[in-house]
Amino acid sequence: MMNKQLIVIIFYIILLLFSTYHAKASTTNKISAESIQTYWFSIFYSERFWKVDTDGRIYDIYPNDDIAVLPAGPFVTGLDVDVIKGRVISPFLKYLPSRIPSGVF
Repeated sequence: MMNKQLIVIIFYIILLLFSTYHAKASTTNKISAESIQTYWFSIFYSERFWKVDTDGRIYDIYPNDDIAVLPAGPFVTGLDVDVIKGRVISPFLKYLPSRIPSGVF
C-alpha cells in the first residue's frame, strides 16, 4: 500500500516540476527614462481620447471621462483614422518628428 502511494507522490512531483519548468513567466513592460519611448501623440476621435504610437497604431488607454484630458500629451489634429486597421493615415505623419522629444515627458 505504501509503495503505491509513493509512486503517486513521485509522479505528482515530476508533473509539478515539469509544469513549473515550462510555465511562462509573467512579464510587464516598464517605461523608464532609459527605454525607448513608444508614446507619440494623442488624438480625439469618436468622443474619446486615444494614444498613437510611432508607427501610427492607435491604442485605447484613456478612460472615458474628462480627467483623461489632463495626462494626455501633445495633440495632433486633421488626421484620418482607419477604424478597421486601427491606424492613423495621413500624408502629414512624415512631417512629425520620428523620435519623441524629451520635453514631452
